Amino acid sequence: MEVFSNEYVQFVYLPNEKMIEHHWKIETQNAKWEKLQDSFYALGKLYNQYQPNKAFIDTRNFAFTIDPHQQTWIDENVNKPAAKAGLQKAAMIIPEEFFASISVQQTMEEQNAKTVQIKYFSDEELAKKWLME
Repeated sequence: MEVFSNEYVQFVYLPNEKMIEHHWKIETQNAKWEKLQDSFYALGKLYNQYQPNKAFIDTRNFAFTIDPHQQTWIDENVNKPAAKAGLQKAAMIIPEEFFASISVQQTMEEQNAKTVQIKYFSDEELAKKWLME
């Protein structure tokens, strides 16, 4: 079921799988951090509310480069709350845009490498299969 959507992202919660899906949109390429920050803030709240143990993160259309300060903010407001809420596995579909890809990876790895098992994929089917193992 869709639990949040705006011009930048759609978050879907799948209760039977205890999974949140993130579907980032190409509109992130023109985003201002303050507007994107609202999406990440909502995501942190969703992790607390639904307490999923899996995340499917489709960043193929994510085209915003996250700077180190923003990475720290996301770590504190999304990654740490997600891990605390019980997130165990996250499968990321990597975007084509090289620099955005690196910034997304660094953001996820900053804190979660110690608490959440993260794998990167280019194939959606393989990512979901790994999550269900």
